[in-house]
Amino acid sequence: MMTNEKIRKFNIYYLSFVTFLVAFGRISIWDIGSLGKHPETFLPVCIITTLYLLIKEQKYPWPITLREKAFLVYAVFSSISVFWGLEYNKSMHALREFWAAAAFVILIACNVRNNNELKFFINVFIAGVLIRACFSIVEYFQGIGTISASFAHYNVYANFLIVPISLLLGTFLYDSKNVGKKLFILTIFVLVVFTLFITMSRATIVAMMLSVIVFSFLTNKKILVMAFISILMLVVIIYAFPNNEVSRRIRTVDWEDGSLQCRVRSIWPSAIEMYKDHNLVVGSGPGAYNILLGDPVYRKITQGRIHPHAHNVILHALVTQGLTGAVMYIFFIIQVAWLSWQNFRFSSDQYFKALGAGGIIWLIAHVVAGIVHFEFQHSRFNMSVGFLVIVITLSYYLWKSPGKMEEKNEGFNSNSLL
Repeated sequence: MMTNEKIRKFNIYYLSFVTFLVAFGRISIWDIGSLGKHPETFLPVCIITTLYLLIKEQKYPWPITLREKAFLVYAVFSSISVFWGLEYNKSMHALREFWAAAAFVILIACNVRNNNELKFFINVFIAGVLIRACFSIVEYFQGIGTISASFAHYNVYANFLIVPISLLLGTFLYDSKNVGKKLFILTIFVLVVFTLFITMSRATIVAMMLSVIVFSFLTNKKILVMAFISILMLVVIIYAFPNNEVSRRIRTVDWEDGSLQCRVRSIWPSAIEMYKDHNLVVGSGPGAYNILLGDPVYRKITQGRIHPHAHNVILHALVTQGLTGAVMYIFFIIQVAWLSWQNFRFSSDQYFKALGAGGIIWLIAHVVAGIVHFEFQHSRFNMSVGFLVIVITLSYYLWKSPGKMEEKNEGFNSNSLL
């Protein structure tokens, strides 16, 4: 009979496989098919074993604070919102995307017990991102064009890349003084940043640049100088090669760009009208935006254009989940900001300090990109954001409980990558 510890170890390795799929994406298996498009399909096995483990141990390994209680309330709200959704299939699809991330986060929280295991998950995630980035770079030089890495759209992939870029930058700046390790991390960072550029997602690239500048200004003026020099070099490169497709697309970020005008003059006004015309507290239900856009009243505002979402996180939350969803999103942002800042400012462990820095960098970029994007409609993207949030949360609990940091687990080498 398997012991509790063996079951937990199985869960750790199994979840690390799912984490790799979240980071890497779809894996083609010759002519048989592929796996990884929906990593959440692999979670039921781990859900069963984790439930068994929790029943046997009769305890949850981490503190249950207002943060966790609010998350559970929101999970219940998201689940029952299906009943007032305008179309059952779209509502169920949106619910699946939410629970993909929620279940992934809960399972990691239930099974990770110390810093070595947390580092192990981060290493696996970065390894998956790196391998996929190398494939993406090869595809770009083969002339494929915009890179989406099995995501539905290149903007989704770009927003996804903010997570590993932020973690890598935080680690490079604050974790290790070992020159060899720093060069290794810098190499990975450069490859992933280059991948972000070849997605040609303008808003995300600008958001990432702005995030580095703001973070540098808030924390370290020396880093600010380095950030300005790096960004200046990128600008010079962009304008030095005007005929390059990436350069040409990035240089079109201005008011005359149709997509920017379209948001301000049609998409956002139509979303505001949708919200005002329906339930202000709970919204129109998950997946409702596309259905409402079929109404001639709103179609007239968008000048006949059809868009998959409101191109703004707050507006989309207001339409689909009302004031409740928008408030919960803002609460989520505040919590990530507070936890990241606590890790960065007060942890004596340099690794947790680095994770805190990564969390702050990600948050700034995410909020800025969220002004013109909404990507919470893809399970892999949702799971990547959930992964970052649980990493920041558990790292906070770990340095607050030094006893857990001292636990030893054979088979985990936290220095394998980062």
